[in-house]
Amino acid sequence: MTGPAFCIPDSSGHHNSYCFRLLLIRPHPMSTYDENVAEPRTTTESLAQQPIATTDQHDPESVPLLQPSADLSHDSTTSSAPRMAPILFTISTITGATSVVLGAFGAHGLKKRISDPARLTNWSTAAQYQLIHSVALLAVSLALPQRATRIPGALWVAGMTMFSGSIYLLVLDPVKFKALGPVTPLGGLCLIGGWVALGVVGRRFVPLR
Repeated sequence: MTGPAFCIPDSSGHHNSYCFRLLLIRPHPMSTYDENVAEPRTTTESLAQQPIATTDQHDPESVPLLQPSADLSHDSTTSSAPRMAPILFTISTITGATSVVLGAFGAHGLKKRISDPARLTNWSTAAQYQLIHSVALLAVSLALPQRATRIPGALWVAGMTMFSGSIYLLVLDPVKFKALGPVTPLGGLCLIGGWVALGVVGRRFVPLR
């Protein structure tokens, strides 16, 4: 589309003039644009209407799924590490130390008071059984979780107390502690039961090939 023309005379005196004509360009109407091809526009208003993801510290479901690698390694290490039994550990060290002391006393100091070889042998047997089960109790308290050592540990502690303890008293004074005679086999049964319980309960925590 053309517009009006303008003429400018020549200042040199010649009868020449310079004429110009404006060319008008009409823009296309908005209806000519294809709405399917038009690119979506992102405005401040559209961004403001979009929901912003927030996390609530008190809601466990809103915690992000991805955690720092250091926290994950710390949590996995803590959950996988077995929790030892501190009570059984302490008891095993006490019974182990006393078994060595009583064994040394039976081999040296007790001979001055008792001359019967059978009684001295019984004292040595009680000290040996106490030492063996003290070491076993120590190993179990360190190797297995606390819940796996409750039954075997309780049976071993009771067995050492009844078996070895009754033998010590019977060797020192058979007449005074004569009533403790039936306690000795009961203590032996507790020691055996501790090993059986360890075999049954320990299979759940120790992988067998």
